[in-house]
Amino acid sequence: MLHTSAQPRPPAHRERSPFADVPPAHAAHTAVTWLANAGISRGWAELGRSASFQPDAPITREAMAAFLVRYQDVGHHQLD
Repeated sequence: MLHTSAQPRPPAHRERSPFADVPPAHAAHTAVTWLANAGISRGWAELGRSASFQPDAPITREAMAAFLVRYQDVGHHQLD
């Protein structure tokens, strides 16, 4: 949702995801990589491993609220 509504349009990311559980073949790879590179998502800290995104897990209201605040803070869109 945030990736597709960002203004200006974010570039398609073909690079490696910062999250071990979002490989390039994953359907959400482009959006998740963009969220991380834009500073909107930080993922989940994994002790002794790189961060994970858990793309197939349900999102909590608090996580979505954090995404929306960071999205507005980085200047992609004004939320009313």
